[in-house]
Amino acid sequence: MQLREGNIKLSKVFGSKVWCHSEKAIAANCAAVREWDSNGTVFGYNPNLEGHQAGEYGHNDFYPVIIAGCQNNAAMDGKQALKAMVLLDEIRGRLCEVFPLKKY
Repeated sequence: MQLREGNIKLSKVFGSKVWCHSEKAIAANCAAVREWDSNGTVFGYNPNLEGHQAGEYGHNDFYPVIIAGCQNNAAMDGKQALKAMVLLDEIRGRLCEVFPLKKY
């Protein structure tokens, strides 16, 4: 089911049955994810590739974007959301091999 308010797509805040503007749900859900997973830093280290031992790269703050995107597209389901989350973690893992966020 794809919910809209005119041209504005709607999503839910985690644990809520109320639909709201997607950007507001994403902001609230990002805060929730940060609270749930305060030690969710991803560490990257690949001993087989020179220069791929940089360190860490952030938290799981982008999961709510995936959830909102799936709520906004009737063709997406939970399986697609989980695949997107795994892909997101793979990308973040590769980034943290070469980009030490703590230096910036």
